[in-house]
Amino acid sequence: TLIDSGADALELGFPFSDPPADGPVIQAADKRALDSGMTIDDCFEVLNNVALRQAQGDKQQVPVGLLVYYNLVLQRGIEKFYADCKTAGVASVLVADLPIEHAEQVCEAAASNDVLTVFMVSELTSNERLEKIAKATTGYIYLVSYVGITGVKDAVLEEKVGAQISRIKKFTDLPVM
Repeated sequence: TLIDSGADALELGFPFSDPPADGPVIQAADKRALDSGMTIDDCFEVLNNVALRQAQGDKQQVPVGLLVYYNLVLQRGIEKFYADCKTAGVASVLVADLPIEHAEQVCEAAASNDVLTVFMVSELTSNERLEKIAKATTGYIYLVSYVGITGVKDAVLEEKVGAQISRIKKFTDLPVM
């Protein structure tokens, strides 16, 4: 429905039992999905169905990005996870709890399967770390516009976000989302 309604992109997540970067709304959705028996195989089946439907349609392809947790990638096997992403037409993967210092295997598996890497930065990210993230990112930089958890409403100052985007752009020409 989102694709049929003109969405430019989709960001989907796989349910995880302990999502530290997500707020109560997403945590509750994860719990409902897991309680109903949803598995990683089921998630890839949904992705494969989205890819198949897009291939059969006459509209422009909509890129699908995943936001997942590292335990799910490890549990499936890093190479298999990214191979399955490629098969399912996934454009990019953001592993929310994967520090850049430990991302080499993931970056290699993503590259060998034509899946873009996405990493997060925030106002707390040092310039030294930001430089490492910019070098390892092949998709876009995910800017955490305020420090906290997702799904919690809070005022975000345009000036503050604008300053962060300007800082990031000193290290990369990639899009900042």
